[in-house]
Amino acid sequence: MNTASYRLFFRPFFLFLAMAIVSKTVVAEEPTIIEHDHVEIGSNQLKMTAMGMEIQTLKARENVKHKMLEDKIKKLELSVSEMTARMKTAEEELAFMRRTRR
Repeated sequence: MNTASYRLFFRPFFLFLAMAIVSKTVVAEEPTIIEHDHVEIGSNQLKMTAMGMEIQTLKARENVKHKMLEDKIKKLELSVSEMTARMKTAEEELAFMRRTRR
């Protein structure tokens, strides 16, 4: 595996690890009750909801980065195939020139 694939693997892994540690500290805090629209909601639940939204945002960012990298790879593969075709044509022309010179 090259370094780019390691980065693609380890970035989400460490992100997940950090979120797991943070979520344990959030859950370990004393719950306080907040009255909002006559519904009692614990502050831990609010924090977990906020963290869930942040996780979704981070996942979306990683997906966008991954898609951009895939697009770059496809462009490079396309340009390599075009260059290969051009090189093959040039080699054929060179072979023809060598034959005609003899």
